[in-house]
Formats: sequence, C-alpha cells, structure tokens
Amino acid sequence: MANNMTRLLITRPEPGASSTLKLAQQMGMDAVKFPFFEIAPHIWDAPPAADFDAIMLTSANALRHGGEKLRQYIALPAYCVGQSTANLAQQMGFDIAHVGRGGAASIMPLLRAHHRRHIFCPSGGHRAILTDEQTSGLTLFPASLYMAQRVNMTSAMIEAIKQADIISIYSARAAQYLSEISKQYEIDLSGKFIAALSHQIAAAMGDNSLQYIIPEYPDDEKILRKMKAMSQY
Repeated sequence: MANNMTRLLITRPEPGASSTLKLAQQMGMDAVKFPFFEIAPHIWDAPPAADFDAIMLTSANALRHGGEKLRQYIALPAYCVGQSTANLAQQMGFDIAHVGRGGAASIMPLLRAHHRRHIFCPSGGHRAILTDEQTSGLTLFPASLYMAQRVNMTSAMIEAIKQADIISIYSARAAQYLSEISKQYEIDLSGKFIAALSHQIAAAMGDNSLQYIIPEYPDDEKILRKMKAMSQY
C-alpha cells in the first residue's frame, strides 16, 4: 500500500461509523468507512411504563430513533449494554442502574438480583436471541424501534473490502453479509484480520480458519486498540 500502513475498513452503520473512523484516525490508523447497513426508524406502539420495573437498552440506535414516546420510560432504572449506549441514555435523562460489558445475556443475572421482573426492551428489528434458561424468572417485552437495512454493494465497497487488511464487524448480520459478499465476489479473507465485537459475532462468519480480533468486552476504543496492537501499526 502507498504508505505501508495497515488499512482498516469500518462497516458499522452511521452515525457509529463516523465516530469509529474519527477515533481510529486519532489513534493514527489508516481507516475508511463503508457501512453495510442503513438505520431507519420503525413505527412502534408504546406500552404503559407502569407495566415495567426496568428498561434494558442494548443499542444507542434505539435511543436515537425512539422519539418522544421513549421518554415516558425515563423513570425506569436503565440497564445498558455498552458505555456508548449508557452515555446517550444518561444524556436523555435515564437513571443508569448498570452498564454491562458482555451483551444482553450478561445483564439477566443482575436483573434477577435486583428483583426486576418485568423488563421493557426497546431495540432493532433483529435482536440477540436469549435462551429460556438465561431469561428464567424474567418477562422481557421487546419493541422494534428501528430497522437496519442492507446497503447494496457498489464497486467502491467491493474494492475497499479487497484492499482492507482489517475488516471490523459489529453485528452477526454484518458478519453474515461479509461472508456472503466474499463468496459472491471471490474475495479471499484468509490473509485479513476480522475484528469482531464479540465471539458470537465472529461465530456468525461461519469460518473458524479466519484470523479474528476480539476484545475482552464489547467496546469501540477497546477493539481499536487491540487492532492497532495486533497489526503493529
């Protein structure tokens, strides 16, 4: 490559893509962004806040696209996945009861310990699948506040994937899309690093032979620092 730097491709949707790009550049990385998905608001019905004793926020996009209806739940203690989600929730006026680092499943034991039983769960149209064992003793009420729609591949996006040394993926759907694209356009991923936000996301690639970069817990800065260290920028 022209500057012999490792090229990072950021595929998460906006506005997260621009945020990650800015952070990567501040850390001295050669990075570009081509989001795989576009986020669009989804019409939803707001159940009475009195029906719940907590709210679980797994995505900042739910907060961005929930509209005024979401504000009726501000009095509920908020259990958040990820610091960025917690920061935005706090800015909106939510009282943060806990910030989890291991995905929605890691919050379930804490909800039980805090005697929260009826949980409002605003998120996107595709959400993490939790087992009956994980949700035992809890009643989760999901609501789809936004949808993540696939972006059609362009020649520039295909070229960016080919040229990238590290490709970051932030969801299982992004992993599946990358896998499909690589097969359709015969792109060899074996010589690249796949930076996945979690082991579950990496597993969605369906290829254990690839080189993965996975942080100890889902965190944007954490995974960027790990990319930088492993690729020897």
